[in-house]
Amino acid sequence: MWQIFALTVSLLLVGLGGWLSLIAVQGWRGSQERLGRLEQELRRHERLAALGKMAAGVAHELRNPLSSIKGLALILKEKLPEECRQDGAADLLIAEVGRLNRAISDLLAYAKPPQLEKTRISLNDAARNALELIRPDAGAMGVALEFSPVAAVVDVDPDKLSQVLLNLLMNAMQAMEKSDCDRRINVAVTVERGEAKLVVADTGCGIAPENLTKIFDPYFTTKSTGTGLGLALSAKIIEEHGGRMAVSSELGRGTRLECFLPLAVSAERGLPS
Repeated sequence: MWQIFALTVSLLLVGLGGWLSLIAVQGWRGSQERLGRLEQELRRHERLAALGKMAAGVAHELRNPLSSIKGLALILKEKLPEECRQDGAADLLIAEVGRLNRAISDLLAYAKPPQLEKTRISLNDAARNALELIRPDAGAMGVALEFSPVAAVVDVDPDKLSQVLLNLLMNAMQAMEKSDCDRRINVAVTVERGEAKLVVADTGCGIAPENLTKIFDPYFTTKSTGTGLGLALSAKIIEEHGGRMAVSSELGRGTRLECFLPLAVSAERGLPS
């Protein structure tokens, strides 16, 4: 009897030891993963700091001559006889200087360290406001706007989040400019595992599979216009808020972009916002 009891206790202890070992290994792996993420984040901030210094120097060196070029173009436009103004050369020069200045501004915005002014907002309200801003342009293009809200409260910088939303919505509209099919943008807010998820889906041209891994890279673009910094900057803003972005797409069927953001603490605890 005592032998059976001793054997049972031994087996229980062995089983308990195995479970404790498993828990310890899982805890160690979790710590290693967290450490790895922290190291990646540190390296990313170091790269951005170096890029910020370089961008500031480049911006200074370029903006001064660009201002001179624009000023001379304006003087040239005023001095030219009326018949010589019709070719629009001076206007084109002024427009190109403006485009270069916007590209410099985009680079500086991408490179500078985050300066977030967070406040607690409804993600639904932010999405509604962005949709209302693009509604006139969407109506002119024949694009239907759909919205599926779910209560979600987040701590974010409202201006920067609005910048992300408008960029995603404008990209979605541009993707449908040449589409003859049903033009539709669906915006949805959901809550999953302590995170708020905002989805912007369109029925546009889609993204080629080989380009899906590049769309968040700085200066990558498949459009004839634009700097290719829009999505890169949007992803950076979401990451600065502790979130992430994901994309899925099918050529000829459309694209779906997802923004994940941590829920506000009170929202995670189920307290009223």
